[in-house]
Amino acid sequence: KLEVRRAPEPSDVIWENLAATGAQALSWRLRTSLLLLALSLGSTSLIVLANTYAVYHSAGVLTTLWTTTLIIASNVVIFALTPVLSLRFDRHHHRSSQHVHMLLKMCFFQCFNTIAAASTFFFVLWPTAEPSGPHCPLPAEKALPPGLSCADGTGWGAGKPR
Repeated sequence: KLEVRRAPEPSDVIWENLAATGAQALSWRLRTSLLLLALSLGSTSLIVLANTYAVYHSAGVLTTLWTTTLIIASNVVIFALTPVLSLRFDRHHHRSSQHVHMLLKMCFFQCFNTIAAASTFFFVLWPTAEPSGPHCPLPAEKALPPGLSCADGTGWGAGKPR
């Protein structure tokens, strides 16, 4: 069976990469993806450390400034380095496929970074302001609407004293 495709535009061809075989190009793309994965894991680690430090050792605005800057920089580094690494190391034969792969990598690794950083909140024990157990979320000095009250040690209750 003969397969026919339309030839790409000459301006879309990356002529210096035509010498690379498909297996070589795949190998280079895999290396770039693994490097971006390591970068994303490092970025996620920095975000988790910054959040943990901000929660346990907060010194007010100063802590907020540097942790926020670190979190933003950790996310931006993925977008900044993906095109650089892709242009330098990937051996695409066409610019259009190169751009598509760059976009897919940026989207994937940013989503991976966000999901990984957010999921760590499920595994970190965060300090609480209250010693332990449920508490009444309403201030004691304010009167409750009729029929509502907080029961001691049990959270919300109906008709029970605060």
